Amino acid sequence: MGAECGLIEEIMTIGDIMAIVAAVFAVIWTLSTSTVLIALIAPSRVQIGVNLLVSERKTIIKRGIVLAVTALFSVTIFHLATAPLAKLILTVLIVTLGGFALYGSAVIATIISSRLTEGDAAIHKIRSLYYSALLCLIAAFAPIIGWLLIAPSLLVVSLGAGSLLVWPVDRKPIAAQSELIVQKTVLS
Repeated sequence: MGAECGLIEEIMTIGDIMAIVAAVFAVIWTLSTSTVLIALIAPSRVQIGVNLLVSERKTIIKRGIVLAVTALFSVTIFHLATAPLAKLILTVLIVTLGGFALYGSAVIATIISSRLTEGDAAIHKIRSLYYSALLCLIAAFAPIIGWLLIAPSLLVVSLGAGSLLVWPVDRKPIAAQSELIVQKTVLS
């Protein structure tokens, strides 16, 4: 019936499946390494993000939802756009949102890393940071639960945390906000 309609039936070979698995591993490795690098390059900013994630949860989730919907809308429009200028603008927007998400994932990985090292002091900081980034990404790539629950929640929180580091809630400098948050944490 497929040949009568002019459709050609394609069969996936083992090579196709191996290529897909290799691509998934490459994406996980690249994202986890990038997360660790951001956490190591800007540790003070990431620590400010950790403090903000503890104190500004609702703001982070609200921003994350708005930015996730923006990203979804941008990707959808990108596929429909035909003008090169529109594609360029949408590409810049998508890459910017990806940068926010990567910055926020460094914050999440730092939180998980600190909890990993609480239980076992023998784990090196960089190793625990890498393990925590891998843990987040592998959980997000897990079928069904990862795709429908973990990945969207990680994306929302990382977009919100990353955007909050770039655009603070108040217009005060981020260092002043960090000092206030540390004071609130110490007092409570």
